[in-house]
Amino acid sequence: MANKHLESAFPFEQQLSVLYNQWFTSEDESERATIEHTYDSIDAEYRAINKQFVEQNNNNLVGAFVFTQTDLSDAEQAEMLQQAGDVFKAQPQVQKIAERVEQLKKVAVGTQFTDFEMDNLDGNRVRLSDFVGKGKYVVVDFWASWCAPCRRSMPALKALYEQYNKQIDIVGVSFDKDQTAWQECVATLELPWHHMSDLKGWQSEAASIYCINSIPHLMLIDNNGTIVARNLYDNTLAEKLHELFD
Repeated sequence: MANKHLESAFPFEQQLSVLYNQWFTSEDESERATIEHTYDSIDAEYRAINKQFVEQNNNNLVGAFVFTQTDLSDAEQAEMLQQAGDVFKAQPQVQKIAERVEQLKKVAVGTQFTDFEMDNLDGNRVRLSDFVGKGKYVVVDFWASWCAPCRRSMPALKALYEQYNKQIDIVGVSFDKDQTAWQECVATLELPWHHMSDLKGWQSEAASIYCINSIPHLMLIDNNGTIVARNLYDNTLAEKLHELFD
């Protein structure tokens, strides 16, 4: 069972590895976009195969292992855990995912935002609550200077900030570790909104509280402090803001 699945998965992993290396070494943005499109298509097929395998092996160790190695949505993880047997759920890595799923319920759409404190670009302590509940909706942009998709999304985010500046504020929460890289990136991209970071990378307090495991990730909080949308990108944020304000 395990060997058969590994044999079917190996070609996908090879293709994805090659594409990743091609993307990383390419300096042509058009070529990178083509590679990303191909990568996403193959990755979606690979995830579908893994998901089906886990669903068919949701009470054994092999199924549990594949579950922990597969990039599934939050909803998919929650559904699979609900259907899984005790042997599956007893595995330590599965239990960590289950804890994250429970934490997500505390910061889901419809709940009140959870506050946190970090340094701003000048090294002063600021809290998310310094910006939330002040009359505007707040877009929280979880990002990092080293994240290429984050950087590519900034022109669209800047355009939305300009278009809806009377209705929204933006707070950039960086998952950087290098303070200079963070500060220089903000300056280079000319990002005019609020910024904060604890410079802990993926160990950031914000990542833990809001269960962020990929970036860019945009979250929208209303003027009463209620989370109204999560897992947004620049295009889906644009749709949400149009729905709310136009």
